[in-house]
Amino acid sequence: MNRLPTVKLHPHAIKHLKIGHPWITKDSFTEEFPKEHFLQWKENDDNYTFLHDWNHPKVKARLWVQGLPHNTWTPKLFQEQLQKRLETAFNLRRQSTAWNEREDLYLVYAENDDVPGLMIMRLGNSLLIQNYLDFWKSYKKQLMAIVSQLGFKLLEENFNLIWQDRTRDQKKSLEAFSIEAGKMTKALPLPLAFQIQEFGINYSISIGEDYDFGLYPDMADVRVQLLKSFKNKKLLNLFSYTGAFALYALDQGAELVTNIDSSSKSHKWLEKNLALNPKLPQDKSIQLKADVAASLEKMVKEKAKYDLIICDPPPYSSRKTKSAKNSKGIDIYQSLPQMLELLNPKGKILAALNTQKISPKNFEDQIRKSLKSAKATLQSSPFTMADCPHKRGFPEGRFLKLILIEKN
Repeated sequence: MNRLPTVKLHPHAIKHLKIGHPWITKDSFTEEFPKEHFLQWKENDDNYTFLHDWNHPKVKARLWVQGLPHNTWTPKLFQEQLQKRLETAFNLRRQSTAWNEREDLYLVYAENDDVPGLMIMRLGNSLLIQNYLDFWKSYKKQLMAIVSQLGFKLLEENFNLIWQDRTRDQKKSLEAFSIEAGKMTKALPLPLAFQIQEFGINYSISIGEDYDFGLYPDMADVRVQLLKSFKNKKLLNLFSYTGAFALYALDQGAELVTNIDSSSKSHKWLEKNLALNPKLPQDKSIQLKADVAASLEKMVKEKAKYDLIICDPPPYSSRKTKSAKNSKGIDIYQSLPQMLELLNPKGKILAALNTQKISPKNFEDQIRKSLKSAKATLQSSPFTMADCPHKRGFPEGRFLKLILIEKN
C-alpha cells in the first residue's frame, strides 16, 4: 500500500473535473504539486487519482481513476488497471466492422479510452504507440510488455512494435522491436517501410523517415461516409499529402481528382501509392505541386468547378492569436469563400481541423463568421468514427474537427 500525496485544486479545476473534464491545467495550485508521478485530491469520501506530468507546459495532471478507496493505491493496482483498460480498448476495436475493412485504426485513443496521453495504432502487422506525456516514459517497460502480450493475442501472429514520443518540437524519437509469441525479441532498424490496405486500397507506410508515416486512420470512416459524393464527381483535394482521399475517390468512380500540395515528397508518395493500385484510373488523377492559397485564387479566376473539396491542412498554430493559420500559410477560414465559389450547385466542402488547441465550437464559430454572407448550409460533426470515440465534457479529446459545408 502506498500513500499518495494529497493536493489542493483550484475551484475552477474542481468545477471542470466534476462535469467530466479529465485535465488539471497550470495554475497557482499546480505550482505547489510535489514531483511525484501519482497525486490524489479528496473531497469528503471521494478520491480522485491523477497522473502527474510536471514538465508539460499546460496540462499538469490527468485523471486516472475516481472513487478509489482511501489508502488502497499500489503500483500493482496501477499496472492491473492499465492492462484492463488496454485490453478493453483492443477488444472493442477487434469487434468493430472496421477491423475487417482496414488495416489502419486506432486501438487506444488517449483520454477517450481512459489511457491519458497515449495513442496506440494498428498499421498492418505493426502496432505504433504514440506517447504524448513524460509520465509514460517512466513506465515504458511495463507498458510495452503489456502491449506485446495483448498485441500478440489480438493479431494472432508475431508483429512489430514501435514506440514514438510525440514531442512538441516534432523531433523524431522512435524505437522499433520485433515481438514473437508476445515477447520482445530484438530491436529493429529504422525506417520501417511496408504496405497496408484500407478498404481494399494499398498504401505505402514509412515509419522513422519523417515525423508522420503516410496515412491518418481517423479519416478512414469519413471517406466511407462521403461515398455518394465521389461517383462521377470532380474532387479538389487540398493539402493532398499522400493521397488517401484521392485513391478512395478514384476507387469509387470519381470523374477527376485534382491534388494540390506544396511538398515534393508528398507528391512522390502519392504517385507511389497510385502505382501500388494499378486497377485505379491513373489518368484521372492530377498532381499539382503548388501553394494552396495561390492555387485557389488562380482557379477562381479560371472559373474552375468541382463537386467536392477536401480541405485537411497540416496541424494549426494557435499561439497568441488562436488563429487557424497553419505551417503552409493558408488560413482555412479566410479561404472558405473562395472554395465555395469553386463549387457546382449543391457541391460540398469538407473542412477539417486536427488540433487540441482550437475547440470544436471555436472552429464552427470561425467558419460561420467567414461564410456569414454566403449561401451555404453547415453540418457540424456529421461523421462517426468507430475507432475515435470522445468523452462528453472534454472537447479537447475531439482531436479531429469536421464540418461539412453545402452550397445552396
